[in-house]
Amino acid sequence: MTGTRILVGVDPDPAGQTALTWAADEAARQRASLLLLHAWTMFFPAYTDPKMGSDLIVLLRDRGQRVLEAAAQIVLKRCPHVEVSTVLEEEDPIWALREHAKSASLLVLGTRPWQESHHIAASPVAGPVIAHVHCPVAVVRENTEPAVPPFFVAGADGSPTSARALHLAFAQAAAREAAVRVRYAWQPPRLGVLDERAAVREAEHLLDKEIATARAEHPGVPYDREVVRGHPVEVLSQAAEGALGLVVGTRGHGGFTGMLLGSVSQGVLRHARSHVLVVPEPAAR
Repeated sequence: MTGTRILVGVDPDPAGQTALTWAADEAARQRASLLLLHAWTMFFPAYTDPKMGSDLIVLLRDRGQRVLEAAAQIVLKRCPHVEVSTVLEEEDPIWALREHAKSASLLVLGTRPWQESHHIAASPVAGPVIAHVHCPVAVVRENTEPAVPPFFVAGADGSPTSARALHLAFAQAAAREAAVRVRYAWQPPRLGVLDERAAVREAEHLLDKEIATARAEHPGVPYDREVVRGHPVEVLSQAAEGALGLVVGTRGHGGFTGMLLGSVSQGVLRHARSHVLVVPEPAAR
């Protein structure tokens, strides 16, 4: 093992196994260990009957332990060389994920079936967790159908988180023998632009600089880059159709109006149909 650890939130719903197997495969690729976390808390008033409340706590605790044991068996059967550990937290899941993510290199979350029907590609805890962790977060969707040949999409805007997102996209692509499609979504200011062609050329120059730095460690990864006029959420979500994953930063400013990855990351979590990997700000808050 490399000393890195991947944290995955384990859901009792069997449909959440996609995130679990994705995390197991990623741990095997990175030669990392895997920490399975299941957390629960009672979001209702305490029972007036102490015995009834105590019995329910025991029931929930036993169920959580069984969920973790079953998840560990799935991982070990799929990736027997991955080091697996489990933790059961009787705390708010958002708090538990934030705390354990402090020592993780990657956090993996899943989706829920009812959300799939509404095209929401995130678990209920994804937004609050992503806003307060400092490691990348992978939100894994159910029932994705990657295209052939495989590719990742990365959103770029010239910010530090954009640069980190590009690095992660090229690393992920290199591990899977995939390509990277870099997209810069651009919207002109409401008052217009004197020379739109010059603005696009400047954006392309920015992309070339960022890509050269990001792919320095993975020079063999094929890529293409494009400046696309349109709303970033729409541009990136459409570009990610059939992708192995869409990689974006949590915050960004960029050189042009409209490419604000702080809002875009939340938007693509709701609308993108691929897995979404969100990269946080480089400096701890």
